[in-house]
Amino acid sequence: MDTIASHLAQLSQIQFASEIIAAGLGAVGTVLAYEYRRWRQSSKEEKEKAKTWYKEVEGILANASVKSRGSLLRSDPNREELANDFNEISMRLNTKSETAPDRVSDDATNLIKGLVPVFKKAATVAEVTNEKDGYEALGEMFEIAQKEYSEDFDLSSAMTDAMEHSDLFDNMTTQLSQLGMDSEEFSRRMEKMLEEWETEEFVYFISQFNDEDSVDNVFSLPNLLALEVTASISHEAHSIIEDMERSQLSS
Repeated sequence: MDTIASHLAQLSQIQFASEIIAAGLGAVGTVLAYEYRRWRQSSKEEKEKAKTWYKEVEGILANASVKSRGSLLRSDPNREELANDFNEISMRLNTKSETAPDRVSDDATNLIKGLVPVFKKAATVAEVTNEKDGYEALGEMFEIAQKEYSEDFDLSSAMTDAMEHSDLFDNMTTQLSQLGMDSEEFSRRMEKMLEEWETEEFVYFISQFNDEDSVDNVFSLPNLLALEVTASISHEAHSIIEDMERSQLSS
């Protein structure tokens, strides 16, 4: 009898120990499952935040492209309105670049950050040509170009980029080529002008156009170039951001 009682006692202890172990494992499993669910929920929320960021950026870029292309169709676009629009776009893009969620790639953030000065400069062009007329406006644009230019600035490469984004600039360089001046020679002459000319010399040079239509065309060039470049770049950036969103958030 004592032996049977002893065995029963041992069985009872084993059962009790098993229950304790089962309870412990259950607790661990519950905690792990909870942590996984919390991680999954957090991951889902981060993904949604990133998706929202991408969609909002795409909206800003689409709006920029529409505004630029729409203004190109007008014979006399509202430059004050353009300046305000471009300034607002640059500020919104800057905010987006500084508040990107964790799931947004560095490449996407850097792309948007790089667009900020593009629209700031486009706004400056619109402001100058809105506030000043004719030769005075062109003189200020020349001074802005001089401030931007430096020995580290690759003007030839910048011209190649401009030709890709502006039909007007591409046509202009094509016409120069037909006159025997290739893009390399043109960029060297531009560098010399930016390095050596005074604003008055540039304005005097422009004033030598006797054809009134030619002068009017020169006055309209800065805005037309800015609009073509912003329209092209915003459209291209929109496509790139869409591709980044698909590749990054598809998983």
